[in-house]
Amino acid sequence: VPVTGTPGGVALKGGATIAVPDATRAAHAVELGIRPEHLDVVAPGCGDLIAQADVVEHLGSDTNIYVKVEGMAPLMVRKHGNIPAKSGDMLGLTIQPDHVHLFDSAGMALAAGT
Repeated sequence: VPVTGTPGGVALKGGATIAVPDATRAAHAVELGIRPEHLDVVAPGCGDLIAQADVVEHLGSDTNIYVKVEGMAPLMVRKHGNIPAKSGDMLGLTIQPDHVHLFDSAGMALAAGT
């Protein structure tokens, strides 16, 4: 996910800010990585991102939702249990800040203190 470093975090396209404890690391970040299970589905208009469900896989114990977010590559959301979503639904997504991975312009992971 493309980001811009801000004091105390990173800004996503669309204006949402994700708090990152290491301000130095955040200042050098141009991309944020997040695993599918570390995205939460919330009401449309809430959360960090507004997404449209493209493909929804109800797998019994888990639900995989492939979403489109304007200006970004497709994302996948994996949640335990049944998420009542279907193709075409608008969803809000929240990024769990303790699980973000930040990368510099060369694609290298930014370790704490860099």
